[in-house]
Amino acid sequence: MIIDLRVFRPILLLFAFTGFLCGFHAFAQEGAQQTFLVSKTPEFSNPRAVLRKLVARKGKARRNSFCVIGYQYPDGGKSAWVYWREGKAIILWEPTINEIHDLTLSRRYLRLTQDVVENESQVQGSTYLVTRQWVDSLLRDCQTRGEKFTVSRQ
Repeated sequence: MIIDLRVFRPILLLFAFTGFLCGFHAFAQEGAQQTFLVSKTPEFSNPRAVLRKLVARKGKARRNSFCVIGYQYPDGGKSAWVYWREGKAIILWEPTINEIHDLTLSRRYLRLTQDVVENESQVQGSTYLVTRQWVDSLLRDCQTRGEKFTVSRQ
């Protein structure tokens, strides 16, 4: 039996867009979410090990600076965003239990040099572009309420 995947394309696009919206849950409710420290939260265990793994796989700089901010939402869900200055990226970190998470596999790995546009009209329904305002807001939030980490490349 041969299945024509073109028939399922609208459904697949709907699922992809739904995943996008879930990944940006933090921003849709800006101001409504509480922040938390990832180093004190079991679902985000061992942040230094997670960041070391990221640097080992993708890092080029000898010294790498990170700011990580965790968000808890009214529905009880949690996620964190990792700003990696030298990697020029913002990465979604979703909770796991008893696992060193691999951020290179994150479903939201935003490259600041390619995935940021100036305004909402330039997003045009994209599932990966974000606005400069969104990035600036996240970075301000991280600087005031997030945790800072430095990781050296081995």
